[in-house]
Amino acid sequence: SLYLLGLASYYKSEFYLAEDFFLKAIEKFDIYESSLLIEAYYNNIGICREMSGRLDESIESYLKSQSIAEDRKNSLGMMQTNINIGLLNLKINRIKEGKEILKDAKRFFEYNMDSFNLALIYQNLAKAADLEGDIQSFIDFSNQAL
Repeated sequence: SLYLLGLASYYKSEFYLAEDFFLKAIEKFDIYESSLLIEAYYNNIGICREMSGRLDESIESYLKSQSIAEDRKNSLGMMQTNINIGLLNLKINRIKEGKEILKDAKRFFEYNMDSFNLALIYQNLAKAADLEGDIQSFIDFSNQAL
């Protein structure tokens, strides 16, 4: 499937190729019948664009994914995308904004007892603490991620 080819390319750090596979997969789906998959594809495209340094295009993809999630009333999808948006904010040195987005997602995943996504959030909050030079928070968040 195009999705699996996209993932394989992503894991080989072939981000442009992965993005191409994800875009081709989107073309094959009806947005109303397959919105869950398309939401995930746009999130993955955002990651590929971010990893290849195209940050403006990345946020566009994340917002497209989030828009589809909102239309579907898919809180999980919106919050998973928020993790990526929060991390992107950290990368562009908008640490305060990134932390706020991550903390909002953290509350959602705590409520839903989703330890996998919580670990990702704690990992990113540790990165924010490191960027701010807050070693104790870095240690605390890193331990929580484990």
